[in-house]
Amino acid sequence: MNDLIPFGKIVNHYKFGNEIIVQHRNVNEKKISALRFVFILLHQQHIPYKVLSIRTRYEGESIVVLDCIPTYEAVKKILKKEVFIEQHIAKQIAEKVEKDFFGYALYDENTNAVLGTITNTEHLASQFLATIQVNQKEVFIPLHQNLITQINHEKKIITMKVPHGLLELE
Repeated sequence: MNDLIPFGKIVNHYKFGNEIIVQHRNVNEKKISALRFVFILLHQQHIPYKVLSIRTRYEGESIVVLDCIPTYEAVKKILKKEVFIEQHIAKQIAEKVEKDFFGYALYDENTNAVLGTITNTEHLASQFLATIQVNQKEVFIPLHQNLITQINHEKKIITMKVPHGLLELE
């Protein structure tokens, strides 16, 4: 279980019973049904849960039913908990960053600021890069699934955690 990566968070229950709403990011909604197990961080341990059903609610949100969570009372115990998945599964269900993000704003969660507007995107050496202008300099930002926390296509905003010091590189 050393290859677990963050997937999302349990944000609420859905209607009545044992359905939960999981907010997640960077997932191909058509491939999400491949998810068979999730791991919930409880008491500083990743506890595995079998996924009995999963369906898309909205972009970035799914309705999930987990084995061993049979009632609303059980759901309440896992609300607001972080959800993890195995890294090899994440690669299978990851949203491909093939869209043209020209004109999208790049928002950094670390500084709570808009860094700039994407002027170009390139795929270089197995890495997808966005180009933005910062202080009259062209800066390349990696659009990697571990850095991106949310993509809002409607508002054309990519929210991410830009690594400290990346903008200072020359």
